[in-house]
Parts: sequence; C-alpha cells; structure tokens
Amino acid sequence: MRPRTGHIVHDLHTEDAARAAARHLAGSAQPPTAYFTAQNPVTIGAIRALREIGGQDRTALVGYDDFPLADLLQPAVTVVAQDPYRMGRAAAELIFRRLDGDTWEPTTHVVPTVLVPRGSGEIPGPHRPAKPGVPGRGRGHRRDWFGAAGTAYPSGLFGLDVLNGSGIAQNVNVSG
Repeated sequence: MRPRTGHIVHDLHTEDAARAAARHLAGSAQPPTAYFTAQNPVTIGAIRALREIGGQDRTALVGYDDFPLADLLQPAVTVVAQDPYRMGRAAAELIFRRLDGDTWEPTTHVVPTVLVPRGSGEIPGPHRPAKPGVPGRGRGHRRDWFGAAGTAYPSGLFGLDVLNGSGIAQNVNVSG
C-alpha cells in the first residue's frame, strides 16, 4: 500500500508544523484514514490535530518510536519501537573500528524494530466495519491487520487510505 502523493508531508520538525499538516490532510477532499508519523514531535502534533477535529477514534495513527505516556492516551498510541541501546552500540562499534584504521565500503546495518499495538493503529477503516462481539472495534487482534509496507521519511508524516483492513503494517521499511 502506498500513500497518495498529496498525503506525504516532508520536513516537519515541530509539533505545531505536524499539527497543521495533519489538519490540512484531514480537511482534504480525500482525507487519509490512517497516519504514520516518522518521529515523536510529528506523532504528538498529529495526535493534537486528531483530537481537535474529533478524529482520534476514526483515524488510525502509528508513530515511529515509542514515547512516555503513549500507552495512557485514549486511544493508546500504537508505535514502531526502536532499540536505541542497540543502535548506539552498533554506531559506537563502527566508530571505534574506524578510529583503529579499518575501512570498508558503505553498508547497511539493520537494527530490528518492534510493533507495539495499543489501539490507535488498529482503528478500522471506513470500508471494513468492526467485527461484532470484538471489544474496542477489533483493536489489538493480529488477524485483523493488513499486510502492507510503507516507507517513512525523516521528519515526515504520511496518510494512508485503509481500504481493506483495520490496522497498520507489521513490516515498515524506514529509510532516510
């Protein structure tokens, strides 16, 4: 699943900029039914925008990286959590190798992430109603998630149209 070109917003560095961008997308002729945010200030700005327009229970949201109190919001914020310790350790190892005189061709180092489903990313899209008898509109049930991959942009936000599922992708490819 790829976002519409007009739903991709780059260079968001503050909560206010992200809030304005999310409100703009929500007010468009074809508003997204889900947002994926690329860093914490963008996530918080999108949360504020969704609350201001009353969309927090209608529009799915997944943030890239966890943040304090994300689990206490209503709905609790689904995130793709990074492992900062592991990232720092890998970076330090490379720096020390370079200081020791090692050289190498540019390579990619992958540090696994973890999807933490809490509710905001599992809000069903408008074309797939909640399953009867499932509390919380089907939130948190892996069988209801659609399998798609998205690409995040540093300091960015993109909106998706969730047409055939009630969740967010498990396999998120982040590039910068």
